[in-house]
Amino acid sequence: MAVPQSPPEEAMRSVVDTLASGFDHFSRAEQKVARKVLENPSAIAELNVSQLAELCQVSDATVVRMSQHAGYSGYYQMRIMLMSDLRQQAEDIDGGTPRDPVTYSFTQSLLYLKLLCNPKNVACIDQAAELILEAPTVYVAAIGNSAPLADDLEFRLNTLGVRAFTGSRIETKIRHLSNAEPGDVLIAISRSGASTGLLRLVELAHEKQVEIIAITGDKVSPLTRQSKVVISSANPARVFQPIAPRVESHLGEFFLIDALVLRIDLMMRSRGDELSADELDLLLSEFKL
Repeated sequence: MAVPQSPPEEAMRSVVDTLASGFDHFSRAEQKVARKVLENPSAIAELNVSQLAELCQVSDATVVRMSQHAGYSGYYQMRIMLMSDLRQQAEDIDGGTPRDPVTYSFTQSLLYLKLLCNPKNVACIDQAAELILEAPTVYVAAIGNSAPLADDLEFRLNTLGVRAFTGSRIETKIRHLSNAEPGDVLIAISRSGASTGLLRLVELAHEKQVEIIAITGDKVSPLTRQSKVVISSANPARVFQPIAPRVESHLGEFFLIDALVLRIDLMMRSRGDELSADELDLLLSEFKL
């Protein structure tokens, strides 16, 4: 009688951690399967191999290969381990509160960031970077508690030598945008994509024939419908929502802004038109001790 293969030592930490850490080593078809598991492990744990394959629009063999490449004997063993992980996770949350909230926060946040690094977002970041570099002027707008995101992005764009503006008040943003020219770009940042103040700016941008890039957590919203490029910070894993709905994080938006700024910097370097580091340090030196 054959003895079942023991799960890999790495997988003992959790199926989700194992798939997330090995994600880049999977084939494109295998990544489709892994992404579904990462996005909704509790739902996937209810599916057999054929059901998961149909959901991902791949073959049964692809699901099995992905499981084996992750270190399991097959999908069946991975599914059993996933069920065990979910039971353990439920036990670790006592009365709706994680017994180790710091570890829980780090673990769930890392999973969320991994999900944001998907082919669609990568392509949209590339497209957004091209639009920004071609634009004479870039306007950055966010309302409410998203406003620090706009301040951060505007500062970093100017650091790279990209002409960018934002403002602390909606009136300032409107005045900036009223001077926009066709070919300029508005980067609109909103978790909900439904802020009335921001949508007023988007309306004005359309009147001025300004291209709109959205960084938003809602894939279907008034903002996304009016944007040329949509970079999604949607969080299917719902990092804090199940246990602390009042805890809101902009970690995803900051992560996407980091990726966008890096992409712009690398494109500028490849074209040889970046602002030199020495020149920038000299400009800022009088404000530092």
